Amino acid sequence: MIVPNLLVQDLAKSVAFYRDGLGFELMMVLTDTNAMTDDPSAPDAVFATLAWNGHQLMLQTAKHVAEAGVSPASPGGPALSGSLYLRDFAFDDRLGSLPQGSLVKEPALAWYGMLEVVVQDPDGYRLVLGRREGAPPT
Repeated sequence: MIVPNLLVQDLAKSVAFYRDGLGFELMMVLTDTNAMTDDPSAPDAVFATLAWNGHQLMLQTAKHVAEAGVSPASPGGPALSGSLYLRDFAFDDRLGSLPQGSLVKEPALAWYGMLEVVVQDPDGYRLVLGRREGAPPT
Protein backbone atom coordinates (compact mmCIF):
# COMPACT_ATOMS: atom_id res chain seq x y z
CA MET A 1 0.00 0.00 0.00
CA ILE A 2 1.28 3.48 -0.86
CA VAL A 3 0.21 6.10 1.68
CA PRO A 4 1.00 9.73 0.82
CA ASN A 5 2.17 11.98 3.66
CA LEU A 6 1.34 15.60 2.81
CA LEU A 7 3.07 18.45 4.59
CA VAL A 8 0.55 21.00 5.85
CA GLN A 9 0.71 24.38 7.59
CA ASP A 10 -2.49 24.11 9.67
CA LEU A 11 -3.40 20.54 10.65
CA ALA A 12 -6.94 21.38 11.85
CA LYS A 13 -7.76 23.26 8.65
CA SER A 14 -6.42 20.44 6.47
CA VAL A 15 -8.23 17.73 8.45
CA ALA A 16 -11.46 19.72 8.13
CA PHE A 17 -10.98 19.95 4.35
CA TYR A 18 -10.53 16.19 3.91
CA ARG A 19 -12.99 15.06 6.61
CA ASP A 20 -15.79 17.61 6.34
CA GLY A 21 -15.27 18.66 2.73
CA LEU A 22 -14.47 15.36 1.04
CA GLY A 23 -15.90 12.86 3.53
CA PHE A 24 -12.67 11.14 4.62
CA GLU A 25 -12.75 9.36 7.98
CA LEU A 26 -10.36 10.65 10.65
CA MET A 27 -8.47 7.62 11.96
CA MET A 28 -5.96 9.16 14.39
CA VAL A 29 -4.26 12.35 15.50
CA LEU A 30 -0.87 12.53 17.23
CA THR A 31 0.66 15.32 19.30
CA ASP A 32 4.29 16.40 19.23
CA THR A 33 4.91 14.00 22.16
CA ASN A 34 3.39 11.06 20.21
CA ALA A 35 0.27 11.03 22.37
CA MET A 36 -2.98 10.18 20.62
CA THR A 37 -5.87 12.65 20.66
CA ASP A 38 -9.21 12.98 18.88
CA ASP A 39 -8.73 16.71 18.34
CA PRO A 40 -6.76 17.87 15.28
CA SER A 41 -7.11 21.46 16.54
CA ALA A 42 -5.23 20.71 19.77
CA PRO A 43 -2.29 23.14 20.02
CA ASP A 44 0.26 20.31 20.03
CA ALA A 45 -1.38 18.19 17.25
CA VAL A 46 1.15 17.56 14.48
CA PHE A 47 0.04 14.46 12.56
CA ALA A 48 -3.21 12.85 11.37
CA THR A 49 -4.21 9.82 9.36
CA LEU A 50 -7.45 9.78 7.37
CA ALA A 51 -9.12 7.04 5.33
CA TRP A 52 -11.26 6.93 2.21
CA ASN A 53 -12.50 3.91 0.27
CA GLY A 54 -9.90 1.56 1.79
CA HIS A 55 -7.02 4.00 1.27
CA GLN A 56 -5.13 6.18 3.72
CA LEU A 57 -3.74 9.71 3.66
CA MET A 58 -1.35 11.14 6.23
CA LEU A 59 -1.08 14.84 7.06
CA GLN A 60 1.89 16.19 8.98
CA THR A 61 2.74 19.75 9.88
CA ALA A 62 5.74 21.11 7.99
CA LYS A 63 6.97 22.61 11.28
CA HIS A 64 7.01 19.16 12.91
CA VAL A 65 9.00 17.70 10.01
CA ALA A 66 11.51 20.56 10.18
CA GLU A 67 11.86 20.17 13.96
CA ALA A 68 12.62 16.48 13.41
CA GLY A 69 15.57 17.52 11.24
CA VAL A 70 14.04 16.47 7.94
CA SER A 71 13.93 19.11 5.22
CA PRO A 72 10.83 19.17 3.04
CA ALA A 73 11.53 18.88 -0.68
CA SER A 74 10.26 22.42 -1.23
CA PRO A 75 10.95 24.58 1.84
CA GLY A 76 8.05 26.90 2.52
CA GLY A 77 5.72 25.10 0.14
CA PRO A 78 4.15 21.78 -0.73
CA ALA A 79 6.58 18.91 -1.30
CA LEU A 80 4.23 17.38 -3.87
CA SER A 81 4.57 18.14 -7.54
CA GLY A 82 1.54 17.13 -9.56
CA SER A 83 -1.73 15.97 -8.04
CA LEU A 84 -3.42 13.11 -6.26
CA TYR A 85 -6.01 11.22 -8.31
CA LEU A 86 -8.93 9.73 -6.37
CA ARG A 87 -10.66 7.27 -8.70
CA ASP A 88 -14.27 6.21 -8.12
CA PHE A 89 -14.95 9.30 -6.00
CA ALA A 90 -18.65 10.24 -5.80
CA PHE A 91 -18.07 13.98 -5.74
CA ASP A 92 -21.62 15.20 -6.55
CA ASP A 93 -22.70 15.37 -2.89
CA ARG A 94 -19.33 16.69 -1.68
CA LEU A 95 -18.73 19.79 -3.80
CA GLY A 96 -21.11 21.89 -1.73
CA SER A 97 -19.22 20.93 1.45
CA LEU A 98 -15.89 22.29 0.26
CA PRO A 99 -14.57 25.62 1.51
CA GLN A 100 -15.04 28.65 -0.74
CA GLY A 101 -12.38 28.79 -3.46
CA SER A 102 -11.50 25.06 -3.29
CA LEU A 103 -12.99 24.21 -6.69
CA VAL A 104 -10.33 24.60 -9.38
CA LYS A 105 -12.08 22.99 -12.34
CA GLU A 106 -15.78 22.18 -12.75
CA PRO A 107 -16.73 18.57 -13.56
CA ALA A 108 -15.81 17.67 -17.13
CA LEU A 109 -15.77 14.43 -19.10
CA ALA A 110 -12.23 13.54 -20.19
CA TRP A 111 -11.55 11.84 -23.51
CA TYR A 112 -10.70 8.61 -21.64
CA GLY A 113 -14.20 8.29 -20.15
CA MET A 114 -13.68 9.72 -16.66
CA LEU A 115 -15.85 12.50 -15.28
CA GLU A 116 -13.38 14.60 -13.31
CA VAL A 117 -13.36 17.64 -11.05
CA VAL A 118 -10.24 19.33 -9.69
CA VAL A 119 -10.12 20.75 -6.16
CA GLN A 120 -7.35 22.31 -4.12
CA ASP A 121 -6.75 21.77 -0.42
CA PRO A 122 -5.71 24.54 2.02
CA ASP A 123 -1.99 23.92 1.34
CA GLY A 124 -2.29 24.08 -2.44
CA TYR A 125 -2.31 20.36 -3.17
CA ARG A 126 -4.44 19.54 -6.21
CA LEU A 127 -6.78 16.56 -6.12
CA VAL A 128 -8.49 15.16 -9.19
CA LEU A 129 -11.72 13.41 -8.20
CA GLY A 130 -12.85 11.08 -10.97
CA ARG A 131 -15.38 8.42 -11.76
CA ARG A 132 -16.07 6.33 -14.85
CA GLU A 133 -18.80 8.04 -16.86
CA GLY A 134 -18.12 7.18 -20.48
CA ALA A 135 -16.50 4.50 -22.58
CA PRO A 136 -12.73 4.11 -22.25
CA PRO A 137 -10.69 4.63 -25.40
CA THR A 138 -10.31 1.65 -27.68
